[in-house]
Amino acid sequence: MKSTRSAYYGGRRRKRRGVKWLFGLIFIVVGVYLVSSQFLPNRQHVDLDWKGKFEKPIFYDGVVMDYSALGSEDALMLPLPVIQEIVDPHIRYEEESKSVILTTPKKLVFLKADEKMAKINNKPIKLQFSPVEKDGVLYLPVHLLKELYGIELHEDAASGAVLLYTAGRMSRRVRYQARPSQRIA
Repeated sequence: MKSTRSAYYGGRRRKRRGVKWLFGLIFIVVGVYLVSSQFLPNRQHVDLDWKGKFEKPIFYDGVVMDYSALGSEDALMLPLPVIQEIVDPHIRYEEESKSVILTTPKKLVFLKADEKMAKINNKPIKLQFSPVEKDGVLYLPVHLLKELYGIELHEDAASGAVLLYTAGRMSRRVRYQARPSQRIA
């Protein structure tokens, strides 16, 4: 009698052990798949929609703008429509005189296209680079915009992409790490 009982229960234990191993194996396979799909780079190649359309595309908050930048490094210039859309919508452009009026709480700036002389608070000043009109769009020098509005730019030499950050916006490239005493448990 003992032999039949032990054979009955012994077979049942083996079946249970097999089911546990099967569930364990499924759990491991699903875990490996989730980790590989979430944290490892994928092998898909995506063609960028701005490649070939712009020589120096301008990105703001991850979105490509409808205009391209001109120049590079210190001579970089941004198109007026992009500046009006992102930086200051109150910038005035007078087409007849081809002049631009920029205002901040402390400064009033008067610029003319293709002239290095500008007026800041009615005082003449010489600019490093003059505003340029190309294909009916006026481009303003970045060094002036940095001084007036506190914008920040990152230019990628390989792709020509220009990343635009306005004052008060945190750059996505900058990461903050809290000191151990500041961490929340």
